[in-house]
Amino acid sequence: MSGQKITLFFISIFLLSTSAQAANREAKERAAKRACLNGDPTKGVQILTDLYIGSNDPTYIFNQGRCFEQNNQYEEAIGRFREYLRKVTSLPGADKADA
Repeated sequence: MSGQKITLFFISIFLLSTSAQAANREAKERAAKRACLNGDPTKGVQILTDLYIGSNDPTYIFNQGRCFEQNNQYEEAIGRFREYLRKVTSLPGADKADA
């Protein structure tokens, strides 16, 4: 195999892997949303926790708060929103007020 073919091969593998990871993430996000909307915040938050651990994206912590809020578990929601505010270093004023 020539150097160019090897490079194209590895780029193709990388793109396929990235695409599969994105599809997996989207499926997990939908599963979390479904659980939260169907009244199962424990399951929804567990999925969101796994997504946060894999990405360090604090949006998943915010979404945990929303899941608890949607299911009338306000104390847990407040804790998640406070954690979100600790994790996010620069947040516009309106977004901070929402949290």
